[in-house]
Amino acid sequence: MDACIVTGASRGLGRAIAMALASAHATAAAGQDHPLLSGAGMLAMLVARNEADLATTAEAVNEVEGVTARCLAADLATVDEMDALVESMVGAVKDALGNGDGGSLIVVHNAGSLGNLKYVDEFAGEGMVTTISSTMSLNMSSPIALTGALLADGGIASLFTNVVVVNISSLLAVQAFPCWGLYAAHKAGRDMFFKVLATEVEHIKAERGMGLVRVLNYSPGPLDTAMQGEVRTAISDASQQQLFAGMKEEGKLVTVQASANKLMALLAGNAYDDGAHIDYYDELPAGGGSSSG
Repeated sequence: MDACIVTGASRGLGRAIAMALASAHATAAAGQDHPLLSGAGMLAMLVARNEADLATTAEAVNEVEGVTARCLAADLATVDEMDALVESMVGAVKDALGNGDGGSLIVVHNAGSLGNLKYVDEFAGEGMVTTISSTMSLNMSSPIALTGALLADGGIASLFTNVVVVNISSLLAVQAFPCWGLYAAHKAGRDMFFKVLATEVEHIKAERGMGLVRVLNYSPGPLDTAMQGEVRTAISDASQQQLFAGMKEEGKLVTVQASANKLMALLAGNAYDDGAHIDYYDELPAGGGSSSG
């Protein structure tokens, strides 16, 4: 049996990725070769704060034969909830596997928050430190802590032969635009963390006895989501407002389904270099992927 963990799975891209992974399982079960998925069942662990929306995602995922969704409601901005979340994941995996071994575990760190979309000289006032800290906890601390817990000795990853970790990144991780300071800093920090993880792949494989460990930073493109709508109304910079409003009006925003499908193609192709930052608009890599370490 294979498994996936998708954070921020209650809506938008997270929901689309969960559905795309379920569909990829169905394709593998139908006999199409996949470098990661066996087609012999999948446990989909869906993480988000909103229980009702998470249940909607789970209902859709459960409609795919052979896929079982498990809702794990948690506020990833609250560090105290991390231990309980990991414990729930371990229990779900062990229940699903029984006495058997897991095939592949795919972890997609999608959860995130925009935080403050103001000019730096507007980073002041009551509550600003709290905003900065809570946003950093969700955007940076939670994926770092969760990845460490999964890969630790006795963690979930040790129950699987193959592990793939996907960080949902952004163009803002590598290119600066006005009023994106907080969000961009977190995305850039996440990218570098997973680049460092990529240099440790051989160590992890040797220590945990895994056959395959892959790491990818995927930038999903300018998505047509509720979060994007928030950007168009909340960002202080007029040029950024106009840019995204124009993209919306001209139909240039990317659907979450298209972006999720591009990610599935990257995983199925298995040709990216570990730690690479790959954008939705980039061509699919050719040839065999390799570790940057």
